[in-house]
Amino acid sequence: MDSWAPGGRPTRVAAFRCGPPSFLGVFSAGLGAGSVAASMVSGRLLRSAGERWLAILGMANFALGNAMRATGWLPLAIAGSVVLGFALPWLLLALLNLAQHCTPPELQGRVSAAVTLAFFGPQAPLQALGALAIRYATYRQLYLAGAAVAVATAIVFTWTGRRRSSHDAGYKAVMWSVMSAADREEFLAGMRVGVLSAAVGKTGRTLAVPVWYSYQPGGLVTVLTGRRSRKAGAIRAAGRFALCVQDGSPPYRYVTVEGPVVSEEELDPAERLAMARRYLGSPGGDRYIADNPDPGRENVAFRMRPEHWLSQDQGTGQAGG
Repeated sequence: MDSWAPGGRPTRVAAFRCGPPSFLGVFSAGLGAGSVAASMVSGRLLRSAGERWLAILGMANFALGNAMRATGWLPLAIAGSVVLGFALPWLLLALLNLAQHCTPPELQGRVSAAVTLAFFGPQAPLQALGALAIRYATYRQLYLAGAAVAVATAIVFTWTGRRRSSHDAGYKAVMWSVMSAADREEFLAGMRVGVLSAAVGKTGRTLAVPVWYSYQPGGLVTVLTGRRSRKAGAIRAAGRFALCVQDGSPPYRYVTVEGPVVSEEELDPAERLAMARRYLGSPGGDRYIADNPDPGRENVAFRMRPEHWLSQDQGTGQAGG
């Protein structure tokens, strides 16, 4: 519906045949309802789809809401307002999280402020531009233009995301979080090659070597080695050692545990066989023991009580120790 400016010139302001101007509050309420509903599911969508797809979904909502408003049919226009309400929280949350994940910790504050300014700063000048544009275009043309821009942006965002993912090989997270006590113990109990480290003498040197080990949650860390090996001598002299295990592919995780040696025991052949089977499987473990016999019982078991833990898991939390 066109309105007329003084002098008889039509300004072509968008208006539905719905009564007084105060009825525009219905559209604002629809936007608010959509935003509240979007906020309630934003966290779950962010975890399942990621920032990029949440942003694309927000752009799709923006395009659909504008297209529904452009119809000029009141019920569909009000529904379009609700759909538009989903766009803002999804886009804002996606962009802020993406900026946080791609920004070093020391730049977080400045980058967050810049993103917020870039997101909300243009609103005032764009509103002025819209007030000018409505004199030269119908509301349908403006809504459809907004929808077209959103669709084009979503397509570009999707395309660049696919190209980046082909280089990143599935890499998603760059922040780190400390594992819970249960998670770190479960991780340490998994079948991984550990790196044992122990102090050597009083000169500040450290011996670090890869080792097979065994651990059960709540128990002791057991490392097997030769009685006269260099690492056995370092462990005896220091009276304690540390062990670090990690995942070598995304999402990266590691656990480091350190503590005192509570016992050095002559190795039971059954325990040596179990350790070999743990890392090589039953046939491989059996062949290893057969090819490396220990008739003189030259191997010993060092058992360490975990005292200090350090763990990190690639996720959404802040790194810590």
